[in-house]
Amino acid sequence: MTRNTGLAIVAIMLLSAGAALAQDSAAPSADQKAIMEAYQRAATPGPQHAFLAAMAGEFTLTLKVFNEPGAEPEVSTGTSTRRMILGGRYLEETVVSSVAGQPFEGRGLTGYDNVTRSWWGAWIDSMSTTIMITSGTWDEEAGVGSFEGEYNDPVSGELQSSRSVIRRLPNGDELMETYMTTAFGEVKAMEILYQRK
Repeated sequence: MTRNTGLAIVAIMLLSAGAALAQDSAAPSADQKAIMEAYQRAATPGPQHAFLAAMAGEFTLTLKVFNEPGAEPEVSTGTSTRRMILGGRYLEETVVSSVAGQPFEGRGLTGYDNVTRSWWGAWIDSMSTTIMITSGTWDEEAGVGSFEGEYNDPVSGELQSSRSVIRRLPNGDELMETYMTTAFGEVKAMEILYQRK
């Protein structure tokens, strides 16, 4: 059972318990009230989710893929559609582009966990059959986010580390730079410029 499945089951149990209490017309105990309030706080979108909502919209992308350190990057274009889902709790992104001359599509989710007070991301795409989970920080005032994660390297089969830095530019665009850890150290693997339509 995954953590999310477990949380969903607990939430359903609490809702059922709340409904039973309402039917019995008995006032909930102090402990029951505290539990319900804790779940309400965990589920209520806050300022961080409003920050995510400001990132929603339609974007034109310029992608640069750095296949070798020091070599000229491969450049392509694409689109990104971002929208808030599930009552303003998560930012969902769909990217359509091409990589190495092949059609590419990716899906991402970004969120803020009220319980752990941490930012997280999840990414899947048409060039793999795995999911990348990242965690990180956002300096909301500076408009800079930094996320780290791991992925299974298709060649070695071993876990590889990645780091992405997202910057809001003065003109309202965004620049995301992704770095991979290799045998030669950390190298820049990709750069994506988001330009709002």
